Amino acid sequence: MKNFMLISLVYFLLLSLSWILGWYVNAVWYLLAVLLGVNLIQSAFTRRCPITGIIKSSTGTKSPRN
Repeated sequence: MKNFMLISLVYFLLLSLSWILGWYVNAVWYLLAVLLGVNLIQSAFTRRCPITGIIKSSTGTKSPRN
C-alpha cells in the first residue's frame, strides 16, 4: 500500500472516530476533527505532514523529498 493511501486511511479513521466520539461521548471530541482539518491545510502549504513521518518510520520506506 502506498504512503498516500495509508495517510488517507489514517485521516479517515481519525475523523470518523472524532465524529463518533463527539456524538456519543462528549462534544469536545469535535476539536480533533478541527485539528485534523488545520493539519491538512497546513500540510497543503508546507508539504510536511506529521503522519507521513510516522508512517515512513514504521514501514521503513524512504522516498525523495520534493
